[in-house]
Amino acid sequence: MHFANRSLPPLFAQHAAGIIQGKGLFTDLPVATWLASKSALLRVVQDAWYRYLKTLGLDGMRTGEPPPPDYVAKIEIPFEHSDVQVLVDSMFLDGSLHPLAVHSVPAGMPSWIKAGIVQDPAALQALVLKGIDGLIETTPTAAS
Repeated sequence: MHFANRSLPPLFAQHAAGIIQGKGLFTDLPVATWLASKSALLRVVQDAWYRYLKTLGLDGMRTGEPPPPDYVAKIEIPFEHSDVQVLVDSMFLDGSLHPLAVHSVPAGMPSWIKAGIVQDPAALQALVLKGIDGLIETTPTAAS
């Protein structure tokens, strides 16, 4: 639906969300908003992608957007599933989702994630600076 740049009218989105949530799925989450707003759904998917990459040990800089606000729902998406991989790959290729800029990709990473990451030399610098900041925070001072 969102791939065709269409969204559900709010009343229909609320009805569809009621059916979905009536089956015990995504309870207490803004399903109607996701059905009615492509940008709201993409924020959730984008954040889930970054969190998924973190579980694989990939850390880097978000490209094309700031970190998500606190109110964005945090759901787990089964990115390992082949049907999800095809959709996500298309979303990166058409620019709907933004890749994570990483300094390097470990050898054992699955090849299908490559559409959702970019190797960026600046990401290495950011990683080093983040490490330095962490050291500064944990270094004892004369006052401590």
